[in-house]
Amino acid sequence: MKLEDLNLQEDTIKFSETLNKDIWNGEELKPQVYNKLNQIASAFIEYLDLNLDITDIQFTGSMANFNFNPDSDIDLHIVVKFDDYDINSDLLQDYFNAKKTVFNNNHDITIYGHPVELYVEDAGKPAEAGGKYSIKYDKWLKKPEKITKKIEDVKDSPKYKELVNKIQDILSSEYNSDEANLVLDELYDMRKNGLSSGGELSEEMRENGHFANVPLTLQVDDAEIVDDMTFDQADFLKKVAASEESPKSACPSPDAYMQAMDCDADHIYVITLSSQLSGSYNSACLAKDLFLEDHEDKKICVIDSKSASVGESLIGLYIASCEEAGMDFETVVENVGNYIENQHTFFVLETLETLRKAGRLSNLKAKLASTLNIKPIMGSTEEGSIQQLAQARGMNKALDRMVQSMMEVTKNCENRVLAISHCNCRERALQLKEKIEKVASFKDIFIVDTAGVSSMYANDGGIIMVV
Repeated sequence: MKLEDLNLQEDTIKFSETLNKDIWNGEELKPQVYNKLNQIASAFIEYLDLNLDITDIQFTGSMANFNFNPDSDIDLHIVVKFDDYDINSDLLQDYFNAKKTVFNNNHDITIYGHPVELYVEDAGKPAEAGGKYSIKYDKWLKKPEKITKKIEDVKDSPKYKELVNKIQDILSSEYNSDEANLVLDELYDMRKNGLSSGGELSEEMRENGHFANVPLTLQVDDAEIVDDMTFDQADFLKKVAASEESPKSACPSPDAYMQAMDCDADHIYVITLSSQLSGSYNSACLAKDLFLEDHEDKKICVIDSKSASVGESLIGLYIASCEEAGMDFETVVENVGNYIENQHTFFVLETLETLRKAGRLSNLKAKLASTLNIKPIMGSTEEGSIQQLAQARGMNKALDRMVQSMMEVTKNCENRVLAISHCNCRERALQLKEKIEKVASFKDIFIVDTAGVSSMYANDGGIIMVV
């Protein structure tokens, strides 16, 4: 759009002697207009479907002033206390702007030919206006002043020229979401009820015979699901989507670990979820101590993966390569510790519904992320907990950012194996693999589907990458 397209002429910005007679009786809002604006505001508030602290509903803009023209719209502001929400105010405003755009586009709302434009306004940052009328309290908050100056009197003023230039700048610029200040507040701590999984085994690992999975137990409403070879991902995701409650998980008992330890192997390595995310590590340590009381000839090492999902799988593969190379037990344990120190886990979630249902993310934050298509890029810390690394709008940009984050911390790619685990989105996993291959050459890249608990937290469309 060009400035001349605004038809910025004297007759379009001239000041009238009276308020628009379609809307006002003198300085009193017509009852039918008042009722219609109330109805529109109520419909929009219902559409937002949020528990909002609405301080006022205000009619403002040129139609509440003397500088209207035949094409002027009616500005209807829903005034909300942004400070009541523990969310970045710019992010919150962007969310409301997105919602009002959709609402305005889907509702052909006019009053006597004048379109009604809805906005959500921060009560702490009241909009400047020549006139402001409260629909909630049915009274003027600020009566407009009649302007006697003609446009010729101001056209040559610096202020007028400044405003015209600002209009031109706004119209000629394009919104860049990557540069917008859209940062999700830190995701709530996932330590107590975090990811818990026995890891994802590739087909090769399943057929190898040296790997076993000690399953966790999942619960969706009344359904109890064992995270083993019988796990049906499609059925599980269907149950989760239909439930109003967050699915739950329980780590394996010490007895379950002891049963798995009771095998022919002399060297046993138990790889668990990060101890920062699950009680699996502590349960396995207790099992080891109890098992060794009757099996002193066994050598058992319980390994805190400081990861999850395919992170555990990669550690298992590394241990197998060390054993195949003929290393003694103590050397394997030492080398695995070094391997874990240099391992990094990354993931992107398609939806934050599991976090919302679990109470770790508010309804509003979840709706913000959904409406604005915000995808947080998460990663592991040195201790094995979870941190937010970045965010992006849209999954494609999020995958790009995840690859970038991975390359920033990964060296000697040609000597490393990278693993991708996906929840019901194989095409996305292949897309991620293709992105990785464009920037680095790894020894190998393999793709697996998420197992039970990884599916619970990754949720439908989530993707995990470990190297």
